[in-house]
Amino acid sequence: MRRLLLPLVLAVTCLAGPAALAGSKNKVQDYQETEMTDEERQAAQSRGRHRVSSWQEATELPQADRPFPWMAVGLGVGLLAIAAPFAWGAYKRTSQELKDADAFGAQPRRTRTKG
Repeated sequence: MRRLLLPLVLAVTCLAGPAALAGSKNKVQDYQETEMTDEERQAAQSRGRHRVSSWQEATELPQADRPFPWMAVGLGVGLLAIAAPFAWGAYKRTSQELKDADAFGAQPRRTRTKG
């Protein structure tokens, strides 16, 4: 059973991702060839292909009222609170090992006992 579980999960993952992305919002439309009149052709040539804005419009920053990201701040503080004790313990152990070492490259004396 365990031998089949990993390949099955991998196969479902590899097939489900592209299948989910394949359902695009833009459906292919039927192409119908139509003749343009001279007026339509001239109008299409005269208007620009891309929207061009003035320099003033391009340099203005959008004024979006975004709320403060409290969830991100809370998550960061929570992760810091979880990681800080482990980092402090690693610092204390490392500094004690360096303090106990007599010379460069010497094996540190064991100060901790099993118990």
